[in-house]
Amino acid sequence: IEEEGYETYTNRIKDYIIKAIREAKVYTAWLKPDTGYEDGFTKFAERLLKPSKKNEFLEDFLAFQKKIQHYGVFNSLSQILLKLTSPGVPDIYQGTELWDLSLVDPDNRRPVDYKLRTKLLRGIKKGLEKDTPAFLKQLLENPADGRVKLFLIYQLLQVRQQYSELFQRGDYQKLTVIGSWQEHIVTFSRTWGETTLIAIAPRFLTRLIKENELPLGEHIWHETRISLPPGSSRLWKDLISGQTLASEDTLLLRDILSQFPVALLVNQEEGEKKGLPKDEEEDETVTPLEKNSKSRKKAA
Repeated sequence: IEEEGYETYTNRIKDYIIKAIREAKVYTAWLKPDTGYEDGFTKFAERLLKPSKKNEFLEDFLAFQKKIQHYGVFNSLSQILLKLTSPGVPDIYQGTELWDLSLVDPDNRRPVDYKLRTKLLRGIKKGLEKDTPAFLKQLLENPADGRVKLFLIYQLLQVRQQYSELFQRGDYQKLTVIGSWQEHIVTFSRTWGETTLIAIAPRFLTRLIKENELPLGEHIWHETRISLPPGSSRLWKDLISGQTLASEDTLLLRDILSQFPVALLVNQEEGEKKGLPKDEEEDETVTPLEKNSKSRKKAA
């Protein structure tokens, strides 16, 4: 309401209400609209949303909305990570590169401000060229502007491009989480050739962190850790934060999620040509036709 102004926001809600009650087809409909009946709904919405000291509902609602928004940021980041790393083809609806608090159509068909998104993306690229930990902290301290979401999408799309073969043909393996907060983590690996990626996303954070608290570090995750399959790499790099992590049989969440709420790790004992099986990686003379032939034989 503060960003858009009372009138603009209220009109969006009123348009939604009209659509909802007409499509319910009880006392009004698109073919037989009852404007008097509809006016009762829209005027009620106006009164609920009008800023005023006497409007106790709005005061309570905004406090509740602020709390939900805090947890919603982390849920959204987890969803983005899972969407862009799980098997399949991810879809990003135009305009949702930033927070998109839209209702159903026609509200979700409003023009997209691409100039703003382009400007923010340029700023993100510049921020990554400097001090990454400090830049990540800045993003998390200012989540409302949406840059933290755009940053994550940008990073993950770069990863998908760099490891395209892995995302097209790599396998999927669920990983085991051990410790006090094991139910609060979703994690799996994607492997192709000698390259392994591990996606790590938190969930159920209302049970884990307080309002305005970040799900980062030892005081949140304690001894909770990810169990790695036998023979896994002992050195990993987070492709989101850039930090390097050492491991034995497990990876500690307090280390992985120390700078950013989600992580995507890649093993460091990989060949120069990321995402390719070892035999193709070492033989520069293999033609595309021969590669396809080898792939068909392996599949058979």
